[in-house]
Amino acid sequence: MTATHTHLRLLVTVFGAVIILFHLLALLFPSGINWGFHHLAFLSPAVSIPIIILMLAALVPQVQAWAIGMLDRPTKKHKKGLWIASFCILGLLLWMLRQQTFFLGDGYLVMRNISRAHSVTDLPAPFPTAPLSALIAYHLKEILSSMHVEPAAQFAWQIQSIVCGIASVPVAYKLAGALASDHSSKWVVAAFLIAGGAAQLFFGYVETYPPAYVATMLFLWLSLEYMAGRVSLYLPFISFGLLFTFHFGMLSLIPAVLFLFIVQYRRHGFVSVLLPTIAAKGVTYSILWLCGYTPARLVSVVLKGGSYFLPFTEHDNWQTAYSLFSFWHLIDLFNACILLSPFLFLMIPLALIAVSRQELRWKPETIFLALTFVGALGWMFMTNFEVGMSRDWDVIAPLSVCAVAFALYGLQRGWGAKGEMRHRMLGMAAVTLLHMAAWVIVNADEGRSIARYAMLQDDRVRSQRAIAYACEDLAGFYRDRNEYAAAIPFMEKTVAIDSTNARRWLSLANEYQLGSQDENAMRAYEESARLGIRDKAAFFNLGILYYNRHRLDDAIAMLQRAATIDSADTLISSNLKLMIARKAGGEGPKQ
Repeated sequence: MTATHTHLRLLVTVFGAVIILFHLLALLFPSGINWGFHHLAFLSPAVSIPIIILMLAALVPQVQAWAIGMLDRPTKKHKKGLWIASFCILGLLLWMLRQQTFFLGDGYLVMRNISRAHSVTDLPAPFPTAPLSALIAYHLKEILSSMHVEPAAQFAWQIQSIVCGIASVPVAYKLAGALASDHSSKWVVAAFLIAGGAAQLFFGYVETYPPAYVATMLFLWLSLEYMAGRVSLYLPFISFGLLFTFHFGMLSLIPAVLFLFIVQYRRHGFVSVLLPTIAAKGVTYSILWLCGYTPARLVSVVLKGGSYFLPFTEHDNWQTAYSLFSFWHLIDLFNACILLSPFLFLMIPLALIAVSRQELRWKPETIFLALTFVGALGWMFMTNFEVGMSRDWDVIAPLSVCAVAFALYGLQRGWGAKGEMRHRMLGMAAVTLLHMAAWVIVNADEGRSIARYAMLQDDRVRSQRAIAYACEDLAGFYRDRNEYAAAIPFMEKTVAIDSTNARRWLSLANEYQLGSQDENAMRAYEESARLGIRDKAAFFNLGILYYNRHRLDDAIAMLQRAATIDSADTLISSNLKLMIARKAGGEGPKQ
């Protein structure tokens, strides 16, 4: 073993131990500011302790050597059977450990939006930046509804997620082949690509981003194949067009696409670039047209992107929890990187050292992957995640592939793929897999995922607006289950944060009333009315509460306001007539 490999072994072992130490500290002191690695705190000791032990074992050289031997054992004759068995087991695991609550991302919102869509033309407004994902989910929902399978909207998103998970394996394996310097390392490289925290996207995850993750790997693979001379420029260009329709944030990879343009121009001239460009644009516009997009809407959505960026220095706490160059922003980014791929903070510096060497520095593959990495990192750094990075982690998950691919390329090409390096990478991949497993297990259990989601509401890394939305989501979750005692505290916190929002006061009033807290309901309805609510049910309910408290004049006034909103409502008009008649007859209201 060379001195370099000895130092590398020590470096990987120490860094792995630090990662495990972070998990242990977060296990003991979970909070909203260690959200990237606090998942063990929500698991029982019977689960969390074995995970820690296995993480430690993965760093032991003898264990790594044993695992390498096991991976190398299957013969070519048996590998086909292993592929088939692996796909069957994977599909079963993805379904059995599927997400049980849909607070992460905009899960509940995308389910509501897809269920309300009656045609393709209804999709662009609620899904402005991921039209193709929405189109696929919409057609799946229509098929499931025609078969009377419910809840069709939820299952549509979950089926899309799981299919993407299965498809990610061969695509990751192909990309690994382009990144690895020898065939024996392909499985280890592929494991890094799909075994990080982003793998949660494939466990029945309800959001638009699972297809984008697979499409990103496809684009990277086809681009590397093009630079190796094995495919034409048509394929990477068209794959990028496809990727864009899954996730408009992929515009951050435009510098890498332009680099492919330059490579082709230098090799074969301008005409050879023109036709693939036209083909890619044609495919992209055709997909957007199928998704109900117009050119005007596309321009509007793309130009609006600037409003999603963090302010440079000052922030208002309502829309943003921090500014671009602030300590808590760095903490959020640190958590996101740990969540998605814990060893990135080690792998990226090693990759940068490797690609700075003369033999790699100016290779087209190096420049291309570096551009994807810088573009992805820049977009991730500048974007304002309005509901919090810990909730909107899925937005950046597809872009994280670019960072992982760049790191793997540098490690494989610059530090050697066989022997010691292969052992070290297997150890890192195993720790990454166990880290991901803990998160998946948390999200596969309703109680654990709710407990974790409630803990994420930390105003150091979440804006007041994001916390208000999150508390309202939790209140709605319990309200839908008729658990009003659990819903009310979350809705109270929502209106405490957003005390001038009439709609939220109305929601709180409804929950008070459903929870048989009529006095509190009356005060909340009054506050909602004071803030200018225009809702007939609010005035009607408040009128009935007044009526039951012998405040007949106030009750009539409220029902009159309700009638001005909807004069055709027979329930309002009949009760109003009854109250007026009783007042005229001198009768007191009846309970």
